[in-house]
Amino acid sequence: MQINEMLRQSAKILEKYSPDSFDLEAEILLAFVLKKDKEYLLANPEEKIYFWQDFIFQRLIKKRLTGYSSAVLTGHKWFYGLDFIVNKNVLVPRPETELIVDEILKNIRNTKYEIPNTIIDVGTGSGCIIISLNKFLKDGDINFYGLDISKKALTVAKKNAEKNGVGGCIKFLHSDLLDKLGKNIFNEPAIITVNLPYLTPEQVKNSPSIQKEPKLALLAGTDGLDCYRRLFAQIKNREIKNKLIIFCEIDETQKDGMAELIKQNFLQAELEFKNDLGGHCRLAIIKFK
Repeated sequence: MQINEMLRQSAKILEKYSPDSFDLEAEILLAFVLKKDKEYLLANPEEKIYFWQDFIFQRLIKKRLTGYSSAVLTGHKWFYGLDFIVNKNVLVPRPETELIVDEILKNIRNTKYEIPNTIIDVGTGSGCIIISLNKFLKDGDINFYGLDISKKALTVAKKNAEKNGVGGCIKFLHSDLLDKLGKNIFNEPAIITVNLPYLTPEQVKNSPSIQKEPKLALLAGTDGLDCYRRLFAQIKNREIKNKLIIFCEIDETQKDGMAELIKQNFLQAELEFKNDLGGHCRLAIIKFK
């Protein structure tokens, strides 16, 4: 069988499962098997596929149909123009999470935000947020931290830092939220990025692909806000002596709940919500002066 025939057949199979990206997913999986890029497939449509390549490709297609994402099957995911290693121990980076990186870079570059002394990524997972910020934010002398309760996730994050040329530039700590950081961490201007678990059991149940990712990185109580409750309690126990901005990724259904939670914990803070490119409320920004 030739490349073009293989793509056509597999795309037809995937269309029922991934109606928005079936052709792209077929290309990603076949390019992975052939150890080529997608451009090579398009430039060589009549190249023959060998039996062993077909065998491996069909196994990947079957796994994709059981709910495994293309990123988990290939072990790679692009985020903010960078290539990240992913596996069963980390959440696959989502395009909507790029909004956090966008907001920070944009507002520091246009001087709306002061250059922070410290940037802390809580629940760093694959490290995609903190690595992207370190890679593209060259203003000033900033301390970068990536925190995660999962040692296996931190192993992946460290590999991704090395892969993207920032190994040694980020301090990765095994920490339950902010536990491993000192009480004086907010004496200087700081930014916290937070992509903690925020899904409810019902949301996970209704999303087959999510079910194949680590539950530790997904579930957060009946309303999806349990991890944020714990984080905000830790922040309240630390004296904030300088400017602090917190970026929290949420589900659009949690906007009102998050607003109430922030009001309960931080009366003097300013709150702003941002939508992703799909128009869904995705980001809560909390500012302390």
